[in-house]
Amino acid sequence: MDLADIFGPTGPLTQIEGYEHRPGQVDLALAVQAVLNTRHPGIFKAGTGIGKSLAYAVPPIWATYAPRDEDDISVPSQVLPLVIATSTKNLQDQLFEKDLPFIVKVLNLPFLKFARLKGISNYFCHRNAQEVKLENTWLIDQLEGKIAEGWGGDWEALDVEVESRERARLSTDVDNCDGKRCPFALQCCYRQNRENAKDAKVLIINHHVLAMDMKMGGEILLPAYRSLVIDEAHAFDEAITGVFGSTWHFWKFMGYVKRTRRALKQCSVPDPDGELQAELDAVNKNLAEECRTFFADIDAKNLPIRLTPALKRTRSPGPVLAWAEKLVEVLKKATKHIPAGTPNEKILERIVRQIRADVTVGSDNWSNDDPNMVGVVDRNTHGARQGAPLEFTFAPIDVRPILKDHLWNKGKRIVMTSATLGYGNRVGDFARKVAAPDAISTVFSSPFDYKRQALIFTSGDGPPPDYQNEAAFQAYAAKRIVELVDASRGRAFVLCSSRRAMEYYANLLGARFAKEYQVLLQGTLTKTQIIERFKERPSVLFGTKSFREGVDIAGEALSLVIFDKIPFPSPSDVISAARSEQYGDRWFYEYALPEAAEALEQAFGRLIRRMTDRGCFAILDTRMEQKYKAYGKAIMEALPPASWTDRIEDVRAFFEAEEAAA
Repeated sequence: MDLADIFGPTGPLTQIEGYEHRPGQVDLALAVQAVLNTRHPGIFKAGTGIGKSLAYAVPPIWATYAPRDEDDISVPSQVLPLVIATSTKNLQDQLFEKDLPFIVKVLNLPFLKFARLKGISNYFCHRNAQEVKLENTWLIDQLEGKIAEGWGGDWEALDVEVESRERARLSTDVDNCDGKRCPFALQCCYRQNRENAKDAKVLIINHHVLAMDMKMGGEILLPAYRSLVIDEAHAFDEAITGVFGSTWHFWKFMGYVKRTRRALKQCSVPDPDGELQAELDAVNKNLAEECRTFFADIDAKNLPIRLTPALKRTRSPGPVLAWAEKLVEVLKKATKHIPAGTPNEKILERIVRQIRADVTVGSDNWSNDDPNMVGVVDRNTHGARQGAPLEFTFAPIDVRPILKDHLWNKGKRIVMTSATLGYGNRVGDFARKVAAPDAISTVFSSPFDYKRQALIFTSGDGPPPDYQNEAAFQAYAAKRIVELVDASRGRAFVLCSSRRAMEYYANLLGARFAKEYQVLLQGTLTKTQIIERFKERPSVLFGTKSFREGVDIAGEALSLVIFDKIPFPSPSDVISAARSEQYGDRWFYEYALPEAAEALEQAFGRLIRRMTDRGCFAILDTRMEQKYKAYGKAIMEALPPASWTDRIEDVRAFFEAEEAAA
């Protein structure tokens, strides 16, 4: 049985409830097979509805495990696993809970073990719990009780609420994990999860885990593997940017002072004359003063700002780092009062290692003159709290050298796929963007009848959304939002260009909509909770970038997606600004416009998920028509070929026809 048989109209996949034979899915599966045979990377844009997860998972599995005859169900030995990396939890859930179990069942592969491997920060850390226990014994006792009942330490699987701040303290990361040196190594939830996954023949991971493994040299966090599929590949550069960059703030050393005080108390370190506490007080006082001095002349009202060479020349991190080293001396002095080799000694030694690691990171980043790295000064809560301390973020501008060295040159069979790779059908542009060598680049069109199923609404009769006309544009957009939501009878995402805009429209319109619909606001609940509530009854969600992807709401529950503005990269985003500079005078058409068009195309995919779905996609930005020749036309051509209108009456008629047919 070959792939054409498996995906054929009468093949084994038809056993899946609701499965439909789709020629595009067969073509994608054959293209994935070609990648396995030729070793050229595959860059495949697969429109929504293709069924790409089965199309990329079946070929490598079947090529390895296809039985030689009908009675052969033996397990091939020495087979390296398939790794599938995705951006969103929703797709990981779909693969783990639905797609792979179906493949095992319909292809009769009962021996095929698959596992989900998450990053270390997703798990409860026994060692960190010992520090937290000093302040919150009840919480740690409760969590340790859950582990005794069978909880594996995965925060996502926990059935009790733990505040995000406490979760962060009770988790760890690769840089701060002691590995085999940890006194709790045998109990480690993360290690146990890795152990359970070691024999898996298919591993499901997220982009971040893959990027971390790449940074560590490859096949460190992950086992040796042969084939790699990167789904939702349009977002992979974000993971690369985050992992190969770093975020660092001086105020973290103040946290180390607090941890040291708690540790000295927890470890019962003798301090009869108060010498250690006096030294800690001096470190605390001087660290705070040096941090304030360092940031004294940075305009906190205009963040984020770029860390320019001129800005670096006016200050030095030396005094702050010197006091951090003084804290290390205090810890070493305290260690002398603790019996060697005991758990208490290890607690203090661990704090020392972490401080020194952060000192090294700070010093190295500050002296790094790599032209491919950009530095950003911002608040460490992403500006959400005005009093939050400042931090530095260092990020790569161009990810292509990283991908070349850490991905393409490793001899793996690699497929990158997504519903949005290169705006419109410019998939070759994406292949060049990620430096994929000699790639097989193909577009597989969606099977949906967009002309019948979807309507795009734009309007050019309002003010432009620029700074001078902001108030007038918001009033215009609010009026349009009301008209559109009334026409769709709720069931709407209102996706805004910024958190400030989201809060403005929610405050202005929320009470009105709440009379008829459930009103949801991004940030008040987790994304998963919001989606579940949205499905329950007619709702209006006010959100931002987070809800453009990773959302699968089939049926009529989501029938309207509204964008207030074209999502061009923000001028205040320092990393985007640095990247746009690579394109010179062509920065708008070669960087900003493709980024915006891809974001809109990705969001459009939230609207039409099934053959029976119908919906309206509205862009209120008046530049869509007022700048039609300049770039509005290019954006329209990048979106699926739906019907289009600039008349609100047509939107009403579209939804009235749906109601009449119900």
